[in-house]
Amino acid sequence: MNRMKFFICLIVFFSNNLFSQQEYPVAIGGASGVFVDITNSSGSYIIERTETSAENWIEVSNTTNPLSEVEFAGRLTVLSPQFSDFVVPAEKQITQIWNIWQRTNRVDSIHYWGNIPFVKIALGTMHFDATAKLNTEYQYRISNAENVQQKEFTNSVYYPRVFKNDNISFYSSSAEVSKIFLEFRTFGGSTPSAFRVFRRDNGSGSYQKIGTINGFNITNDTLSLFSLDTSVTAYNFYNYFILPLDLFGNEGIPSDTIFIGAYNFQNVPLPYNVQIISDDSSDAFKLSWLLPNPEAVVSVRIFRSEIFDSGFVQIAEVAPVVNQYIDFMTEPMKRYYYYFQLTGTL
Repeated sequence: MNRMKFFICLIVFFSNNLFSQQEYPVAIGGASGVFVDITNSSGSYIIERTETSAENWIEVSNTTNPLSEVEFAGRLTVLSPQFSDFVVPAEKQITQIWNIWQRTNRVDSIHYWGNIPFVKIALGTMHFDATAKLNTEYQYRISNAENVQQKEFTNSVYYPRVFKNDNISFYSSSAEVSKIFLEFRTFGGSTPSAFRVFRRDNGSGSYQKIGTINGFNITNDTLSLFSLDTSVTAYNFYNYFILPLDLFGNEGIPSDTIFIGAYNFQNVPLPYNVQIISDDSSDAFKLSWLLPNPEAVVSVRIFRSEIFDSGFVQIAEVAPVVNQYIDFMTEPMKRYYYYFQLTGTL
């Protein structure tokens, strides 16, 4: 339970990726379109596009800067469903972003959020071209709306691209009947900016993307990726893997797969109402018991010894739905001690 609480504290931290100084404008291929990073400061621009195989410029957008914090927040609200894999700034953070933008008029002065594409789009310094055709090479021409003779050109670009991330490995997990916590880790410089979680239920069917609470934490050169799944069903079993994404939604190499049940096996109740009845006619003992949660147990092992606190040997292993066992391997006038051990799937 302590691990769950620790995670909820961590989800407010974000991956602190480092970005080198860049030239403007630049076009970047994303998962579902092309991002055109226009400028580092305010201004209105006309964006045109052509396929590199044919000189045929067409206008695709006009960009403007928001005139107020309310307009900026409204643009973020409109954009957030389109970029749902990424964290949306909270109301307080929106105010902080807006105040820095008003004071400096520079995107690169906005710590962390100034690197996030949909924040740049909302500020009017970036355009997302969702009308571009898949696997088609384009170039973009940017004109200052106040001086259309002032034109700049981007690099050639196509989408989607492949995110070449470092290897992501499962690190730890914990589970309860209502939630499962997962931690994956990666090392190196090519780390994800977001990730999706995929799950398969009870070992059957295909993997499906699920909604989870995700977060990051960085320690030295190690990036930890956390996920909390609260949509589990008690005592069901699940397979998980995560799919990393770069800043532009491009998919990387998935993590390895983890198998875990929606329960903490240490909390599974032990057999109770245990009774031992001697059968003098057969020199046997009949053991009976009740198991509260047989669905969480794979088997019940029965151990026996002639000494109270040592020398126990397994004499049987029965299914969790079985609630009695007859021990015929006994001798008259001897005292026996028994204990039970439960085994789980994991």
